[in-house]
Amino acid sequence: MLPEKYRSALGDIVLAGREDYYSLVKVDVKHGEYYGVPVNGFGFYVGHSNGFNVSYVELGVGLEEAKERLSGVDYQKLIHESGGY
Repeated sequence: MLPEKYRSALGDIVLAGREDYYSLVKVDVKHGEYYGVPVNGFGFYVGHSNGFNVSYVELGVGLEEAKERLSGVDYQKLIHESGGY
């Protein structure tokens, strides 16, 4: 369950898929944007005791439009060392 202060902006937390080695958790975004591009939701692939973790943002536009609209954003690569995996 989401804390009260996030409920107006986000949908419910949903277990959208479960496989042997990971689960997919999704959260819809009701009213959000990223650098002016609409955001539809977030997804999280969570490993089952295997160190597998992936997060993504689901944008409300197609890939080519997203590339064009976000072309001016200065991204930096972040590296996280997770230890013995």
